[in-house]
Amino acid sequence: MDEAEVQRRIESLLNCESIHVLGAGLKSDRPAHRLVHDLDQRGWRLVPIHPNDAGGAILGRPIRASLEAADPPSVVVFFLSPQRTMMALIRMIASVPREDMPLVWLQPGATDEDVSALLEEGGYDAVTETCIVRFIEAHDLQSKAGTKPQPWFHQVLSSTTQCSVWSVHEGAETMGNDGGGEHEWCGDARDLERSNHLVPRYIRSLRRDKETFEALGQRLAQP
Repeated sequence: MDEAEVQRRIESLLNCESIHVLGAGLKSDRPAHRLVHDLDQRGWRLVPIHPNDAGGAILGRPIRASLEAADPPSVVVFFLSPQRTMMALIRMIASVPREDMPLVWLQPGATDEDVSALLEEGGYDAVTETCIVRFIEAHDLQSKAGTKPQPWFHQVLSSTTQCSVWSVHEGAETMGNDGGGEHEWCGDARDLERSNHLVPRYIRSLRRDKETFEALGQRLAQP
């Protein structure tokens, strides 16, 4: 990475609000999980994504089941095997308009010749040379957004009533999915506003005039 590219990456990170992290689940010994701890106080809205741990949280950041469950990303970090990276990239390329493709940041071990060829031949914006945490720490970066953990919302299918149950969570805890049923969707107010997932799309239809998305989520959690 030459100096011009370094400066371009610095500007991209400083000006983005969110970093979506594929592979960030509840196993505390995994690098993707540690990223949330390492970047906790640096101002980015961190968006962990892990299908097996969806509905849990890392330091108050809800774990989404997929990229599609979250808001459209601007930076996506891959903590996946090359094979899973390839599958995730193909899904992203198929579903995201070319002009909206995020910066792809491949952590060490996430790429191989096939992944590199896909990115190069497609002309996609990607970083493969360095760990994003080391890059941020080396340049002492802080997001201009200054985001802190926000209240988040969780919908599960109750195992007793077979009805969907909506709840709100606050605080900076790390927790498993204790929603009392099968995970259907979780996210914060930004996801609620922008995600194209079926659940937030329906919830948006319940919004009152001039009601904020956080207020909407809080209202629906009231008994």
